[in-house]
Amino acid sequence: MHERLTLIGEPNTFPLPAESIERKHSLKGLYDICLALNKAQKIVENEVTADNKELVMITGANQGGNPPFCEASAYLK
Repeated sequence: MHERLTLIGEPNTFPLPAESIERKHSLKGLYDICLALNKAQKIVENEVTADNKELVMITGANQGGNPPFCEASAYLK
């Protein structure tokens, strides 16, 4: 997987976990890995800054990329 993602120019990283008492929810360069592999091309990356937030609402227009963003977020767990 790493090699295929590198070939299409997608970054590969590992998260840096915060202490369990910290509320850190900052993401840069988030993308849907499955979508990138299936399309075999670079995918639009997302950025989220929600440190110290208890609730984050994902909104946007139809066909605006919400499902890929949510799927990419789910892979982080």
